[in-house]
Amino acid sequence: MYASYTKAAKEPPKLLRVFQKYALAAGGSTAVELAIFEEDLRIWDSGTKTWKLIEGEYVFMLGFLSTDIKAKQPILI
Repeated sequence: MYASYTKAAKEPPKLLRVFQKYALAAGGSTAVELAIFEEDLRIWDSGTKTWKLIEGEYVFMLGFLSTDIKAKQPILI
């Protein structure tokens, strides 16, 4: 799962935040559960030398690659 941070965070457009590998037969499917925690979204603030969570709208994206996104969900934090 990739996260697109709020613009105020000044982070790259997509950051990989959760990764899980599953083995499936060709044409197979399975339900998966991925979790992102608050500490997974914090960024380093070099001015205060602390980890911070920047409030705003984040977009969470599922895909095989950052260039192959299958689903998106914006969330206000």
